[in-house]
Amino acid sequence: MKKYLLSVSAVLFGISICAQVPLTYVGNSALVTVQSNALVYNGGGFQTVGSGEVDNYGNIMIVGSSADKFQTAAATNFVLKYTDAANYGQLYISGITQTNLSGNLTKEYRGEDGGSYQQSGMPFYQKTLYSLGSELGKSFSNIRYSQNEILKYDAPNVVAANTDVYTAMTEPAAYYMLGTKGINFSTPFSSPTGVFKLVGRPVAEGVSVTLTGANSNVPSFGTNGFGKNIYNEYFNSYLQDPFVATAWTGDYGKNIYQYSNPYLTNIDLSGIYKVETGGDLTNDGNYISNIQGIRFSPGKYIRSNTTGTFSTTGQYLTFSTGNPRVAVGDYDNLIIRPLQTFVIKLADGNAAVAPATLNLNFDKLRRFKDTARNPATAYSVTAARNANANTSTVKQLGVIALDADGNEMGRTYFVVYNNGVSGYNPALNTQVVNNSDNVIGTFEENATDGGIDPNYENKYWLYINEVNEQNFKGKAVPMMLYNTGIKTLKFQIRENEALLPDGNSDLSTGVGFYYRAANGSVAEISQGESIPVTADNYSLYYGKPDGVLGTDGATIKANRTQITYNPAIDNYIVRFDPNWNKAQIQVYDASGKLVLSKKNVSTAQDFVIQLNKDNRAYVVTATSEKGEIAVAKIIR
Repeated sequence: MKKYLLSVSAVLFGISICAQVPLTYVGNSALVTVQSNALVYNGGGFQTVGSGEVDNYGNIMIVGSSADKFQTAAATNFVLKYTDAANYGQLYISGITQTNLSGNLTKEYRGEDGGSYQQSGMPFYQKTLYSLGSELGKSFSNIRYSQNEILKYDAPNVVAANTDVYTAMTEPAAYYMLGTKGINFSTPFSSPTGVFKLVGRPVAEGVSVTLTGANSNVPSFGTNGFGKNIYNEYFNSYLQDPFVATAWTGDYGKNIYQYSNPYLTNIDLSGIYKVETGGDLTNDGNYISNIQGIRFSPGKYIRSNTTGTFSTTGQYLTFSTGNPRVAVGDYDNLIIRPLQTFVIKLADGNAAVAPATLNLNFDKLRRFKDTARNPATAYSVTAARNANANTSTVKQLGVIALDADGNEMGRTYFVVYNNGVSGYNPALNTQVVNNSDNVIGTFEENATDGGIDPNYENKYWLYINEVNEQNFKGKAVPMMLYNTGIKTLKFQIRENEALLPDGNSDLSTGVGFYYRAANGSVAEISQGESIPVTADNYSLYYGKPDGVLGTDGATIKANRTQITYNPAIDNYIVRFDPNWNKAQIQVYDASGKLVLSKKNVSTAQDFVIQLNKDNRAYVVTATSEKGEIAVAKIIR
């Protein structure tokens, strides 16, 4: 995409000199519009006078010194315009101190529907949280659980902490959760094309964080997450960690850091997980050596008095093992826009990690483009996009589920590389556990023969699934669809993070990806290809299978009904697969005696298993109207 560069001069605005410091100003009654894709460079200070106004749909770069100032007559005199999620005004400021960034500006904004709590950054200096009320069209308070409060992530205590809405913000990269009672961030003021107008002073450069201290005040989450936080809430009523397969084991919930973009420019996370080539020439000053994964879009956060507060969807990135590390998963989301948030999970504690690798400096992450920087290109806010010159071979197949109108409903990833692990891997090197509300995903494969591993079929399914390139060639990874609204599957193929050209199928090894529907034959997949949905279960392959039997995993569809404990109500529940309409519930004691039986149970909500709490073992079976069965042993 062509970018237009314009250097601000006297011809455009006029120059005023004060104490030998150049100053660009927009005079009274003047209107300056920076179009989308244009880049305006300004050396020195910047000021609007009277009713002079700047409407920025593109990119403005202000590079000054400690003596320069950024001043506006009013916030409405400098507006970062918003057209849609791919077209919005950005502002980059370098060299000017926070004291001299005294001018307020307006940032137009429209986000995704975040559910009960909008996960958000706030890239303004010492903005009072309560002032958001008039800008968003609602009133905020300090009442917890009201969905009118504003919370801030507290890593040492692993909790969304109360924040006094009448105080000024002091942490530019803080991760906020805004109660959304009465508003929807995707439809400002009930309009799908409307925008919120947020007002504040831009944050000066120099923002950095150190990834230490997570869960330092929480020695244990308790058995099955039964421990309580500083607000007397169970950890298992809100804490999620898709980077660990089995909940409340190992590092589940630990070493998690949540941040937001502190600037009014995009930030690019594509260099934080690897050592870049070229030394000081290209180094952006960031390398987190023990990073395990990143969560981007949190999806919707839904609060319930009975089940707690949980995210229903999400987008994730993990990394191959070995050297160099290659990102897999939602690679396109490595660009974090203004006000967006992200979560970093470290693989382990930091005792053996060099302190320098735990620092995240946001200054050199800033970037106007919406694509990752080429790691061989010297850092700048306008650096060239990543063409990926890595020589390692990490292959990734993305499968995107689309509805009849071409809108995305969900996605899943299948990753292949030499250090990948086929079958169950408690370390979850590259894998990410899928959310139960997602409509597409894969199941843990049998490492020897392919197809579903029955040992883990009803325990979890996967958003990102990895296998070993050498021992799993031509074997089936089972993929399931759980919504009849899915009409098309679109394929996306990457190698070492880079997309293959459209229409291509062969990777550098000369081997490609294949699919097979339960009622069809094997077909090779090409980049960008779309196919109509003809079944609700498929097999995915790296390498063409020698022969495909009916037992390869595509003919048997796993169900997602779960029999699990809900600490919010201190009881066991049956949470139903969305494809179930009615169910029969039966509970047997240890002697085999039927102690509870319910027929024609509605699957629209969780079924609470009402049993006396007498420390006895029971076997619970749930059967759908189609004969699908879920079985679990519980102790009540």
